[in-house]
Amino acid sequence: MISYYIKIIYNYTIRMKSTELKAFKTNILCISLDDSIILEIMDSFNQSNIKTNKVVKKQINILKNNKIQIKKDLIENKLIMIMNKLSHNNLNELVKEYLENIMITTEEEYIIIQEEILLKMLKDITFINNYIPFVIKIFSIEKYKLSIEPIHFINSIYKIISSHYFNNNNNNENYRISCLVLIKKLILFNFFKDTLLHDMSIILLNQNLYKVDVFYWFNDMPLLVEKYKDNIIENINYCKLNSMTREELMIDSICSNTIDSMNTVVNTDVNTAVNTIVEDPFHNIIYNIIEEYLYLGIVEEVILFVNNECKDINQKNIFSRELIKSYIVEASKTKNNTDIDKKQSILKLFDQLIKNRVLLKSHISKGLLLYLENNNMNNHMEGFLKFLKLCNITKNIEHVFKKFKIKINEFN
Repeated sequence: MISYYIKIIYNYTIRMKSTELKAFKTNILCISLDDSIILEIMDSFNQSNIKTNKVVKKQINILKNNKIQIKKDLIENKLIMIMNKLSHNNLNELVKEYLENIMITTEEEYIIIQEEILLKMLKDITFINNYIPFVIKIFSIEKYKLSIEPIHFINSIYKIISSHYFNNNNNNENYRISCLVLIKKLILFNFFKDTLLHDMSIILLNQNLYKVDVFYWFNDMPLLVEKYKDNIIENINYCKLNSMTREELMIDSICSNTIDSMNTVVNTDVNTAVNTIVEDPFHNIIYNIIEEYLYLGIVEEVILFVNNECKDINQKNIFSRELIKSYIVEASKTKNNTDIDKKQSILKLFDQLIKNRVLLKSHISKGLLLYLENNNMNNHMEGFLKFLKLCNITKNIEHVFKKFKIKINEFN
C-alpha cells in the first residue's frame, strides 16, 4: 500500500503542474497518512536523483542592514541639499527645513548624519563658516531629542588625526590642511575646548611625517607660536638637517620678524575668499546646482536653473565658466572610477545643455576665456578642448587649441 502512494507521488513529480500539485490537498488517498507512510515517502525522495533547491531564509540583521542602507541614501540626499543652500543669512530657515524633512529617531540614523556632515565639511572647507553654526545647532537639537552626544563625529575627527600623524595614511596635503582648518574652526566656535589647540600643537611638532603641517597649524596663531617657539625652532633645524628646504622656509616664516605682516596677508586672502563666496549669492547657487547634479545626476534641474536664473548672456557665460572649473577640478583629482564618472558627467551635462540650446556655443567659448583669465592652462584642459572640438566649438578660442597643439580642422 505504501509503495502505491509513493508511485502516485513519483509519477506526479515527473510531470506535475502547479495545479496538479495543489490537488494533493483534496486527494482522498492522501488526506490522512500514517507516520510510517510519510517516513517512507521522505526516505524515497532522499534516495532519488531529483535536484532540489534549498531556500535559505534571510537573517533579520541582513534585512535590517538593507533597510538602513536605503534610509541612509534618503537621509544623505536630504542633508546635502540643505547644506548646499546654507549662507550667512538663512541659518534658522534651514534648521527648520532640516527638522521638517529629516526625522532622526535612532542612534544608527544619527551616526549617518554625523558621517555625512563631516564628509561635507571636509570636502567643501571653503564654506566652513556657513556650515559650523548649522552643525552645532543640529547637534544641540539631536542631543535634546535623542539624549545622544555627537560622539561619532568627534571620534571620526580623532581617527583622522591618528591616521595622518601616527599611521602615515594620508599624503594628500590639501586634505590634511582641510582637517586642520576644520579643527581650528571648531575650537573657534567653542565646539572643542581650547586645550585641543595645545594637544594638536604637541602632535604636529613631534611628528616627522608632514613637517609642512606645522606651518599650516601655527601660521595664523601668533600667541600659540610664542608659546611653542622653542619647539618650532627645533622643527626648523630638523628640516635643515634633512634637506627639507620648502618646509624649513615655511616654518621659519612664522618665527621671523615679519610674522605679523605675513599673517595679515594670509588671513586677508583666506577671509576674502570665504566672504566672496558667502556674499555672492549667484556664485553660491551655481556651485550648489553643480554639486547637486554631480550627486543626483538630474539634468532637468540644471536646465531649469539656467533658463530661469541665468537671465542674460553674462550670467550664462559665468555659469559656463563655473562648469568648466568643476570639470578641471574633477579631472585633476581623477584616481578612481567615481572621479572619472564625475568628469564624464560634466561633459554629458555640457552636451545636453548644447543640444537643448540652453547654452549656446558662444556662452561656452566665452566661459572658457573667463576661466583662463584667472587660471593657468594645464594638462587637464586638453580633454575638455577635445570635447569642444567634437562639438565644433572653436570660434574665438583658436589660440587655446594651438597652445595644446590640437588641430581644429582635423578630426581623429
